[in-house]
Formats: sequence, structure tokens, C-alpha cells
Amino acid sequence: MKEVRSLTSLRWFAALFVFFFHVDMAHRTPLTWLPWRLQAIVQQGRLGVCVFFVLSGFVMVLAASRYLAQPADNFLSAHYIRDFYQRRFARIYPVYLTGLLLVAAISLRLSTLPSWPVILANLTLTTGYFTDTRLAWYAGGAHSLSTEFFFYLVTPLLLFWLSQRSRLALQGVAITAVAVGVGLGVINMLAPGRLSMDVPFAFPPFRLPEFVCGICTGLLVVRYNWKPAAWLAPVLLVMCAIYLSYAGPLVPAVTLLHNWIVVPTVAILLASLYHYESTPLYSWMQHRWLHSLGEISFCFYIAQLPLSQLLDALIAGKHVSQNNHWVTFVGLLLNIGVAMAMRKFIENPAYDWLMRKTKKPQRTQVAS
Repeated sequence: MKEVRSLTSLRWFAALFVFFFHVDMAHRTPLTWLPWRLQAIVQQGRLGVCVFFVLSGFVMVLAASRYLAQPADNFLSAHYIRDFYQRRFARIYPVYLTGLLLVAAISLRLSTLPSWPVILANLTLTTGYFTDTRLAWYAGGAHSLSTEFFFYLVTPLLLFWLSQRSRLALQGVAITAVAVGVGLGVINMLAPGRLSMDVPFAFPPFRLPEFVCGICTGLLVVRYNWKPAAWLAPVLLVMCAIYLSYAGPLVPAVTLLHNWIVVPTVAILLASLYHYESTPLYSWMQHRWLHSLGEISFCFYIAQLPLSQLLDALIAGKHVSQNNHWVTFVGLLLNIGVAMAMRKFIENPAYDWLMRKTKKPQRTQVAS
């Protein structure tokens, strides 16, 4: 698997986008000191999850690149499926469980533990499938991991099918995926009351188009050497920022309507980072500090959840003022510190231990 350091750095920016969104919520410490156009962009921070979903699909192709020259049936083999699921579980669940235990400890201290069905749904990463648990507890953040695990369940089947498609077919699937994803939001907007507003955002199958678009982009890049113009991604990013600064306040990100521009922009950015990361336009994304922050991005996201719950309790108890803008900077440093500790003492050791426990002799490994 080719390591693309700038893709790891991109994860940090997506996680940071989500962090500022969480801090800026009306019941917390709104970032009113920002220019209002910039704050309008921050308020669309849910789109950081969209970046993760598209990037996840792209990385799945990079991790499976050695299999692309082999028969597609290998993606459905017991060997590949077992190895893939073991690696994904070992990488994700220990950190997720740590965050859940921290949230449970805070909830216990505040006497706000939810019912056992909600706790069980969070433990089993099934919150996104049920109305009563979709955004319940765990600071409302478990839905993204519930969705990500759904993606993992269908990844072998998607790779099996999409790896056999032509370049033109992959382009068609990617365009269709964007249209379907946005269309679900449009239907929900035009027929209010049919579905709760959180369904397009947090119900795992509704987010599948973003992941599929990432896989298609990865296959176009790795197998067919698709190269967008180097200047295209920066131009689209500027256009996307301008669009969100004006349209963001009019349409909530939870509807996914902004994905018509966000998903293609992310896809083109991923392809550009893959091909052009050594050029002056993109080489700064390989900086070791950005890369290091990218490596802790998952822990950074998970750490946000108990810290957000703690901030809510401090504000409710009048221990922290909503007008205290130092909360953002102190919270950011604290979040980074906790994430670094989780990476060093939970994520890496747990991954190594679980992989040793499940590793079989003479086994060809799939890059994680």
C-alpha cells in the first residue's frame, strides 16, 4: 500500500472542522468572535464527517491495491474477509470503547445514565438504526462510528463488484452516488414529516453513497490513473467555502443537500493529494506535525465526545460562561493531549495485541 502522508493530514483538518462545530453549538460557547461568514462555515462542521466517509472509501481501495491485479473473487474469500474485519475491529473498537467508558463515567457522576437499550446500542455500534438511539447519549457522536462499521460490513462486496467495472462505469456510479445521496435529502425536505430530520444524516444506509464515491475515486486513481488538474482542487475548495458561507445558514448540513458540491470536491482533492503531494501546491500537507496530528485524528474525534459532555455539565452548573472564548483554545489543547494519550496507550497497543491474538501462521496480511 502506497503511503500518502497528505491523506493522513487531511484527516486532521476534517476532525478539527468537527471540533469547532461542536464548540460553536448554541448551547455551548458560540464562536461569535469569528467573522460571521466564517462562523457560517464552522456551523456546517457536520460535513467533516462527510470528508471522513469519502476518505474511508478511498483508503479501502489503497489498502486492497495488491488484490486489484487478482481475480475479484478474492474480495469474497474467507481469508480476505476475516483479515479485513479483524483489522478494522482492532483499529477502531478499543478507542471507541474507551470513549464510551469515559462518557459512562461522566454520566454516572451526573446521574444521567440512559436506559439499557441505549447503552447496548452504543456498545454494539447499532445506534444509527433506531430512532430512539440514533443521536442518543455518547454526546450524539456514536452515529458516525455506527455508519462506519456498516461500511466495513459491505466493503468486501463493494470491492468485488466495483473492481470489475470499467473507467466509464465507475464515473457513472460515482455521479449516481452523489445524486442519490443529495436526492434523499431533497425528498426529506419536500416531504416534511415523513422522516425525522436526522434520518438522512445518521441512518447508516443513507450515508453509503459517500463511501461508494470514495471507493470509485480510489479505483479510478489506482487502476485507471485518473489525474484531475492540479489546480482544480484548490479552486473547488474556495468555491465550496464561499458557497457554504452563504448557503450554509439557509440549509442545515444534516439534510446532506450540500453534498452536491462537498463530495465531488473531496473526491477531486483525494485524487490530487495522491498524485501531486510532492508538488509545491500540496507538499505542505506532508509536514511531520500535520501528519502526526492526522495520526491522532480518530482519537481526537472520540475524545471530543466525553469532553463535550463535560463542557455541557460545566455550563449547566454555571462553572463556565458561554461567553468565555478561552474555552475553545483550552479545549483544543486538552483534546489534543487526551487524543495523544489514547493513541499511545490505547489505540496502538490494543491494535498490536489483538492482531497478535488473531494472527495465524503463514498468513498474507492486508495493509490497514
